[in-house]
Amino acid sequence: MDKLNKLDHIINTETKNVSSCARAMANWGAGGRKQLLLTARERILKEAQMYLPNIE
Repeated sequence: MDKLNKLDHIINTETKNVSSCARAMANWGAGGRKQLLLTARERILKEAQMYLPNIE
């Protein structure tokens, strides 16, 4: 019985970890965190263009 409880605990823990990773990856997709970061990068580069004209 103890082994079954340990296995059940391990499976539940792994399931939660997979779900957490899947949620994070979903946020990185279109319109998610990744898009926000890329947009911020573009905005910073545009602002830097005024001071450093040859930056890309």
